[in-house]
Amino acid sequence: MITIIENGLTDISYTVQQIVDDVIKNEYTVKCKATCIEKNGASYFVLFDNNYSIILDAFQYLNTYMKDRTVQTREQSMVALKYLYSYCTLFSVDVVHMTKQESTAFISFLLGLSSVGNNTSFKFNKVRSNSTVNDYLACIRSYLKYLGLKRHPLLEMQGKKGLLNSYKNTRYATNLRTMNRRYVPAYINQEEFVRMVQKCREKDDLRMECIIRLMYQSGLRIGEVLGLTFEDIIEENGLCKVIIRNRFTDKTFQKAKFLMTVTDKNQYKSTDYDREWYGWNKMAITPDMYECLMDYINQAHIPEMEKHYEQWKKCVKTDIVSNTFKERDNFYVFINSHHTPLSNKTLEKDIRKLFTECGVPLNADGGKTDGLAHRFRHGFAMYQVTVNKVDKLILSKLMRHRSVNSCEVYYTPEISEIIRIKDDISETVYDLLPRFEIYE
Repeated sequence: MITIIENGLTDISYTVQQIVDDVIKNEYTVKCKATCIEKNGASYFVLFDNNYSIILDAFQYLNTYMKDRTVQTREQSMVALKYLYSYCTLFSVDVVHMTKQESTAFISFLLGLSSVGNNTSFKFNKVRSNSTVNDYLACIRSYLKYLGLKRHPLLEMQGKKGLLNSYKNTRYATNLRTMNRRYVPAYINQEEFVRMVQKCREKDDLRMECIIRLMYQSGLRIGEVLGLTFEDIIEENGLCKVIIRNRFTDKTFQKAKFLMTVTDKNQYKSTDYDREWYGWNKMAITPDMYECLMDYINQAHIPEMEKHYEQWKKCVKTDIVSNTFKERDNFYVFINSHHTPLSNKTLEKDIRKLFTECGVPLNADGGKTDGLAHRFRHGFAMYQVTVNKVDKLILSKLMRHRSVNSCEVYYTPEISEIIRIKDDISETVYDLLPRFEIYE
């Protein structure tokens, strides 16, 4: 009997025990380590095999083929490949020449189920959902295609073939069935937002007011807020806007999603970096939002810059990427008490405190892992749908989503809205048919 024990929750390894007559005869550990290395403003994802040698195909895929993808997407792909290579090491399986039976067993392995064989048992840390496993399989399929594979059990399609032998209305045969969950993500409503702004003003917390207003009133993501610089805040002829873009000096938490990742300063001069929706995006802000940002900069930056300019440059300075910015240096807007760029962890902690002070419910885990800051952006989306009545195409542009379909979730009515609609219908029926009575 072989027993495989999953160890750890984040840095996962597997202990393999050969047991005969309830006695452990042999034991060893399998560990495919994955890590992210920050160097020269870029993130490099590295996957090691059980002998601590770099898996070169995975390295090239994660850092060359996927270099323009978001850090979160690359990280998810790294985790998926870690499970793939861990499984292949445990059972001496070739990634390229995996059989159909081995691919089925691998999916059970991802799910956290014991189905490899009668002589093997597992002790997993957790059971994963079908949706999570499908996400991992999507990452792995992309990797297999990168390797040039056309025939592989995980790439098999299921459905009807149409003209030219192409598949129509089909899916991957190994995809797991999931519920079609349609729900509106947790979001900040107007009343909660007003309470939060009032609390910020009571505490004279101009930084937090600027941040939550950028997310709620203009729909910025947390990374886009933290990556803003002086150069990105623009007022021209009474029109105010912020420019969203990535820089070579950005940390992981300052990256703008779906925009070009800068790994070399020479990329600032490229046509791609100068192209809207690929190199940069812009969002309109109100004049009072612009004034709020200017007040914060004057309050947080100017006094320290006048006292310790060289030290300030060392900690907060970033690149100038346009010809229209006339200042001699450029700086990140939002800073912490140590006069360094504000991080997402510090911001999430402050937002969690603000939620508590304003009586806004936290999520199930207390907001530690599910990103409370993103609820402001969801609030922006719901305001556009419920108040401004924008359609999906306009909302996708405002939210800067790649797909119009990704905005459909915001058009699902809440329970309270459903009840109101039904009440309105009932009242209308009673008005038209007075012989019916409304019983109190």
